[in-house]
Amino acid sequence: MTFKGFNLSSTMISALSHLGYNEPTKVQSGVIPKALRGDSLLAQSETGSGKTHAFLIPLIEKIDMHLDRPQAIVISPTRELARQTYEFAMQFSRFFNGFKVRLFTSEADVTDNLEGKNVPPQLIIGTPGRLQDILVDRHAFYLGNVKRVVLDEADMITSSAQFALRRVIEKYPNSEVAYYNLGLIFVE
Repeated sequence: MTFKGFNLSSTMISALSHLGYNEPTKVQSGVIPKALRGDSLLAQSETGSGKTHAFLIPLIEKIDMHLDRPQAIVISPTRELARQTYEFAMQFSRFFNGFKVRLFTSEADVTDNLEGKNVPPQLIIGTPGRLQDILVDRHAFYLGNVKRVVLDEADMITSSAQFALRRVIEKYPNSEVAYYNLGLIFVE
């Protein structure tokens, strides 16, 4: 099967081709069609098997590029993992006109994170503590259009960060929440 079999937009198919992704991995074949439909799903996969793209492709595909408001959030347990996800997502920005992604982690000062808040991203990626600070405590962005929240490597989120995580997720009672947990994927 190719990515064309997933009923993705021509822009996404072109982006994937230009980025060198011609055939989906096993986890992507199992996750992408179901995530696009909004189905609940459970899958397990090894490190390096394409899990990040398994959730990024449907997230990006579902974003309304004409709506300049946050529509999806990826919560990662570490700033390194958040940065990696951000870098993968940024690869798609040159193909999707108007696609904006922001990274919120402790590797930048809070004032740096708040710069540019007048141009809200459609996709927010960050760690639990910084997302609580920026999104919950400071109300930096209107979040009424957030429909999808992904918990990447949810098993790695420490107990001290769980409070922050709960505060962020509670803001989105009607969102699809996806848990990417040691290769385990669960979407509600």
